[in-house]
Amino acid sequence: MSLTPITPPDPVLLERTNSIRAAVLDSRTLVTDPLPVLSIKNFFSSADHTHATLFAYNLELRQGETLSQITVGAQDENRLFYDLPVVAVHEVPNFRWIKQVTVKLPDQLKGLGAVLVWVNLRGRESNKSLLSLQ
Repeated sequence: MSLTPITPPDPVLLERTNSIRAAVLDSRTLVTDPLPVLSIKNFFSSADHTHATLFAYNLELRQGETLSQITVGAQDENRLFYDLPVVAVHEVPNFRWIKQVTVKLPDQLKGLGAVLVWVNLRGRESNKSLLSLQ
């Protein structure tokens, strides 16, 4: 008998129905995109950067792993890449298989209009979805 290692499934970034647009919310206002990179509507925080919450599955961390195993990337129309710092990852209540991944939108995204975003776990990359920006 031989054992075959099981390859974990790739992460999946959730998208809006019949679209390639990411399912995303401003983590503070719960408004969907287009999202501003900088916001004056950060009611409970002095930080002026928007924090976007993306939704994904197949993002289970192994015992002893930290959030640093989950990364989020973006690419603009000129094929430039950006790292979106992950600030929190939580299970969606009543949908434990879905994770909400909250990222800080960096200054470099200002004025881009839209970027493709994806989630990465241990080198396994999700689908790429469109994120609209103001």
